[in-house]
Amino acid sequence: MEVVFQVLYTLTTALLIPVVSGLLALLAWSLFQVGGWLSEWRERFRTTPFERWSVDGDSSIAMDPRSTEPPRVLLDTELRMTRRLMRLRWAVRLGPMLGLMGTLIPMGPALLEFSSGDFEAASAQIVIAFGTTVIGLLIAAVTYTLWLIRKLWYAQDLAELEHGLSHETTICPAPTEPVGVPAASDHSATSVG
Repeated sequence: MEVVFQVLYTLTTALLIPVVSGLLALLAWSLFQVGGWLSEWRERFRTTPFERWSVDGDSSIAMDPRSTEPPRVLLDTELRMTRRLMRLRWAVRLGPMLGLMGTLIPMGPALLEFSSGDFEAASAQIVIAFGTTVIGLLIAAVTYTLWLIRKLWYAQDLAELEHGLSHETTICPAPTEPVGVPAASDHSATSVG
């Protein structure tokens, strides 16, 4: 049984370097996403949703007023929006997971070092543990904020695209009077009074 515990201890401590590397890479990616968000924020003042999402508002893709289905271009645009948001959702979840792993992995060696009286080495392990927790939570906070703002932006863009496409259709004007029903003036002439 001691061999099993030793193998488990070796495997978990070996994960510390990949976990910390993953956290640092995810932190760099999150900061890169902040730059992309700032660029997108600036672009929103200069362009329309049709320009941002490369949607052509011509009549071939306009919404048919008789159809309950949205046009394919709206579905494709929504899929592109969802893909962008999914990367952020992935980071929102992965950051804290890696942070928790980075917290728990060095705690085992720290406890062993405490029991042997090596407080300096134990405190170094605890610093790593708390540092990875903070980085994981920072990643989650940054990416969740970006996800939330972009989700609102994309919902607004989708609504504007749908509205714009629905008004691109040419709808025949409705008749002023129903067909086959005499006009109101005809009723007054035939009534006996």
